[in-house]
Amino acid sequence: MLQATRIVKSKAVRLPETEVRISLCGGRGAFAMEFIQKDMVVSPVTGILTKREDIDWSSNPHAMQIGVDLYLLGAGNADDYINHSCAANLGFSEDGQWFVALRDIAADEELSFDYAMSENDLD
Repeated sequence: MLQATRIVKSKAVRLPETEVRISLCGGRGAFAMEFIQKDMVVSPVTGILTKREDIDWSSNPHAMQIGVDLYLLGAGNADDYINHSCAANLGFSEDGQWFVALRDIAADEELSFDYAMSENDLD
């Protein structure tokens, strides 16, 4: 189980507990370990900042695009396991630094975001 406190907009907030485990859609996923209220900050968006030209796509197929030529590679944190859903329960904060609950999330529910919200590939 992971639990953290982060500084958000100059105040400390307790982030909800999450856990990485087997996902019903295959592979692993991040799950809420407690009830999460709509609009609650759930997790920081983390990763290794990398330019597109420096990515080995065979070993990083799930790099998350955050700019025209900028990507985040997995860093082994729980947010690396937040899977895609067209009916996502997480979105991004205005500054793109945090995952935020789009609706109430039940304990033991898998966390998800819509990958289309992070991809803007212009190719």
